[in-house]
Amino acid sequence: QIRTIAPETCVTDPETGINNCILATQNVPAKIKGAEIELYTRPTDNLDLGLGVSLLDAKAYELGYVYQGEIITWETRQMLQAPDYTVNGQITWNLPLAGGDNGGIELHTNFNFVAEQNYDPFNGEALRQKPYTYVYASVKYRPRNQNWEIYAWTRNALNEFYRRGGDDFSATRRYHSIAINPPRWYGLTFRYNFNL
Repeated sequence: QIRTIAPETCVTDPETGINNCILATQNVPAKIKGAEIELYTRPTDNLDLGLGVSLLDAKAYELGYVYQGEIITWETRQMLQAPDYTVNGQITWNLPLAGGDNGGIELHTNFNFVAEQNYDPFNGEALRQKPYTYVYASVKYRPRNQNWEIYAWTRNALNEFYRRGGDDFSATRRYHSIAINPPRWYGLTFRYNFNL
């Protein structure tokens, strides 16, 4: 079972038009089924590959609330933050520099594709997240037998717009609250190991 919060009774203020609601907590039956597979391989000494797929069927049943004395019920709804599937992968390629004593360059990228998901237990359109793909990439220089490294990176390389969370306050305060991901951004990182 899962616990949800939904409006129990709502009365509209005739002067302001604002709905004043009492929130009630209810337990509803739920079923969760899923599978996940991950594959990692190193076809050469300098190349690493990874791929993962996750399948999820997470549903809540008999979800509903009482509105003005009438019971309103939805038979089936997708559970919160439970996309039907996700796909992730990564590639790391190490390139030794000429001579072998000058260290090497590491090229790395990884991605995560997330199918449609909901941040509202009733699956309202306002808090429904469309599918998106998050991509990270970096280029790293690591000198041989040294304690430091430097790398340039970019996060959200495709500049995808997606929500990281949200809440529905429309019943009581007539608005939704959402948390939005950072846009595409870049950086340069220097790292030193003091070997303490």
